[in-house]
Amino acid sequence: MRVGAPHVRDLVLVGGGHSNIQVLKYFGMQPHPGIRLTLISSYVNSTYSGMMAGLVSRQYESDATHINLERLCQFAGARYICGEVEGLALERQQILLIGRPSIRYDLLSLNVGSISPVNFTDAFSLKPISEFERSLELLDESVKKNQTLTIVGSGAAGLEMSFALKARYRDKLRINLVGVELLPGIGPRAAQIISKKIEAEEVIFIEGHATEFKDRTLLFKNRPPVETDYVVEATGAASYSWIENSGLRVDDDGFVRVDRYLKSVS
Repeated sequence: MRVGAPHVRDLVLVGGGHSNIQVLKYFGMQPHPGIRLTLISSYVNSTYSGMMAGLVSRQYESDATHINLERLCQFAGARYICGEVEGLALERQQILLIGRPSIRYDLLSLNVGSISPVNFTDAFSLKPISEFERSLELLDESVKKNQTLTIVGSGAAGLEMSFALKARYRDKLRINLVGVELLPGIGPRAAQIISKKIEAEEVIFIEGHATEFKDRTLLFKNRPPVETDYVVEATGAASYSWIENSGLRVDDDGFVRVDRYLKSVS
């Protein structure tokens, strides 16, 4: 090492989520000598989740909803590695990649999002969000007049997506929304407003616990089956198996456990 040269430490960002994007933006605006920055992502374009419903309903063009990670890395002076993580070797401080050499880190940031906790055969899923646009393309090619699409999951994401898909396909598709409860935890006034909106948009809410989708039939634990041509899963979030098996401390859902410390200000 040259005299006066900074000691290099490797900060590796895994995943192109919002937090890691902000780190890249910060380094682009304020470089830190001595820190070598690397981003690993299996996607070149990171979809901004807040604009997904607008993309589905055709309010936004596709390019307006993406952040190009490769260009952002160039701005930040960071390495961009297009690869898929399969595990961590914590004792060696290495990230294991599928079909590529491992990457060593001094500091590691995980911001990989989530996957669907339910996997119905032949269904589309909102997660990972970066793959859903391809699902839209397949739906656009497949849908026919008077068919039915059912969103499984009646939380905020499922409700928003039911309205967005209704706007996209209008009278071409019937839209069902399935869940054990509509928007759990909301107050009576909000529930009344939402119910009126659902009725106005001609979205049919079906109360029930869906368990399987096969032969264009959605099966339930506690009610008769429902005929539907397509299913879109909007059923919450689950962690990747490689995180659960990484050796990191995880919570009951397999996500990395984060300790929050409150610092008093005198």
